[in-house]
Amino acid sequence: MALLGAQLVITLLMISVIQKLGPYFSFAKWILCSQGLVRYLYPTDAELKQIANIPKDKQKAKRNKLQQNGKIETFHVPRNIDIKLKFTKVSVLDVIHLRVIVIVLAIKLFDISSLTKNSKTLFSLTVQYFKSDESEGERSTCLVMGLSYFLMAMMILIVDENTLELGLETAYNSFNTSASTFNETRIKHLVST
Repeated sequence: MALLGAQLVITLLMISVIQKLGPYFSFAKWILCSQGLVRYLYPTDAELKQIANIPKDKQKAKRNKLQQNGKIETFHVPRNIDIKLKFTKVSVLDVIHLRVIVIVLAIKLFDISSLTKNSKTLFSLTVQYFKSDESEGERSTCLVMGLSYFLMAMMILIVDENTLELGLETAYNSFNTSASTFNETRIKHLVST
């Protein structure tokens, strides 16, 4: 019982430390922000007006700037113009406001901690099997299963990819077309009402 209490206290302390350090040292932020992920920058109104050849309104330039505050300027851009979008690397400020990032951070943290704990437990059990003189059966079971998994992995690498094809690409294309037609009919229905 004392061992369980100590483990509980250590677990609670580690959860507290991880929770405090999570926003500063995050594996998910490192994956999202420093691995070359890019986002496209939307063009400014001035760039859109220049590309679409929309003349500047001279009356608006003459108005007092206090009168322009709070008013939204609208203009129409043709659909067939060629817009070259610029891109930039995704930074922490780009992803921190997303609702999903907190969930991604928690899942990645849980994955890493559970993977390290499981690999540590597996390694300690394997070491225990190989150190003991009485566990010849467990030792041979570990060796046979490890080699059989290695052999199966090598056989899967040798097999042609067409043999392992499950038809996921055709299923995805079918889903994509049906979902897009559903969305188009839904949008048409919403616009008409």
